[in-house]
Amino acid sequence: MRGGLTVPRRCVAGSASWASVSGMTRPIDRLVGVYRADGGLRGEVSYLLGHYLKGASCTLCDITHSPFRRKASWDAAVARLGIPFDLLHLNELDPELAVFVGDDAAMVVAETPTGRFGLLGNDDLKDARGDV
Repeated sequence: MRGGLTVPRRCVAGSASWASVSGMTRPIDRLVGVYRADGGLRGEVSYLLGHYLKGASCTLCDITHSPFRRKASWDAAVARLGIPFDLLHLNELDPELAVFVGDDAAMVVAETPTGRFGLLGNDDLKDARGDV
């Protein structure tokens, strides 16, 4: 366990569902934020066109980025966590993580010594209304 961060055990490792399992806690080794967009020049252009012309959005993008760059408040918040927090686009996911995420991006995945679980889903991120 790095940074001493533990959270309530919310779902079964390997399942993105939010079924409550127990009141136990487990240590988190790493968090992974998954954007609802592809990375790279083509992915960024596609996202921007969809965002500004069609109103498409990524709730995680709204939290981590201003219109032109990553928010300094995001970087500061992640630094305070004391555990790694990686941000990945859909086309950057390893095959196992891609299967876990499925069609549920944007989301935050917690990785523990015993597996992965969905910590925050798209609706949870939407409720933040872009606030870090």
